[in-house]
Amino acid sequence: MDLKLVGLLLVLCASIGTIKGAFPTCCLNVSPKFSKELLNQVKKFTYQKPSASCEVEAVVLHLKNNKKICVAPRVLSRLKRNNILQSIRRAYGS
Repeated sequence: MDLKLVGLLLVLCASIGTIKGAFPTCCLNVSPKFSKELLNQVKKFTYQKPSASCEVEAVVLHLKNNKKICVAPRVLSRLKRNNILQSIRRAYGS
């Protein structure tokens, strides 16, 4: 293989990896519906504040199967009402 081609491929691969890390991963929208079964799968949650790169205010639910679901901030009251916040803190220390 030509050395110029190999060099070009290496530069391309390096720049793609850099570009991928440059964009933040955030919620672009929130799920309008969720079930109590889903809430029982929550191991922790994080709060996403609106910013220039992430315009949506959201609560990110981190589930036991390592999936993440973005929901509206009003979900926090439902977590509190169902005592799920306390069980998350006891189980995972968050």
